[in-house]
Amino acid sequence: VLTFFPSKEINVLDIGGGLKPCYFTLNYSLIQKIKCHVIEWENIVKGAKEIYGNIQGLTYSSNYPENKTFDVVYFGSSIQYFDDLIGIFEKIKKFQSKLIVISFSPFTEEHKTFTTGSYSVHNKLIIPTTIYNTKEFIKFFLKNNYKLKHKSLMSNNDWSIQHSLEIKTRLYNLVFENEV
Repeated sequence: VLTFFPSKEINVLDIGGGLKPCYFTLNYSLIQKIKCHVIEWENIVKGAKEIYGNIQGLTYSSNYPENKTFDVVYFGSSIQYFDDLIGIFEKIKKFQSKLIVISFSPFTEEHKTFTTGSYSVHNKLIIPTTIYNTKEFIKFFLKNNYKLKHKSLMSNNDWSIQHSLEIKTRLYNLVFENEV
């Protein structure tokens, strides 16, 4: 989607980018200049600054930026860790992004949205994980002026959820475009 972006520079807000932010993939694969601001927990921010130092175009923070706009808001395998879709949308809508991209995230089509626990960090921690119903999720964004532009299946099963709850999930990439 971003290969056809009409700008010479793309500003991305990467929410939950961790130590593998989308910056590196985008910077490598696109001709546009990439500026990426990653929102993460403070301990991840500290570690990223130690690892990456001062890479031009890549910044980390544990706070949402003030008075900024972003072309793209990106959730790379992180939207499932937000159980309050309305709350996170309220935070990101002020950035007036053209696109909201959800990547490598589990969804269900046979159940309503629910929150459960899933293993993380080498199966040592159980963290709350929200599995959104695909239709409910898309409808939410449509009600908020973001139309589904792209939907692609990455995998038929997220094994950690299926094995523990016997609920079939699918990993999707979703791209929503601002209609305003």
